[in-house]
Amino acid sequence: LFRRLGAQNVRQVRENAITAIAVIAGVTERHFVKFYPHVMPLLKDIVLRATAKEERTLRGKAFECLSLLVSCLFLVKQMLALVMRVLTPCRADSQPLQ
Repeated sequence: LFRRLGAQNVRQVRENAITAIAVIAGVTERHFVKFYPHVMPLLKDIVLRATAKEERTLRGKAFECLSLLVSCLFLVKQMLALVMRVLTPCRADSQPLQ
């Protein structure tokens, strides 16, 4: 799907690829985070370069997908922070392992 986001592809193919990525990210949520570094630069490029009137839908889909990915990443960071808050007192009170 990531390869389908390239500018060499037809706009409708790119739009459908973005929709598919957004759906997959929405369903898999925190598991999609590992793909974040691969897809974010591609979506950012679309947002920056798709400025023509006929590319409004493409750009809008890219913004929508970006916001979904950011919310997934935010949830992961919140979960990690919660785990750290729970584990930190345990570590401070524990005896060294022998």
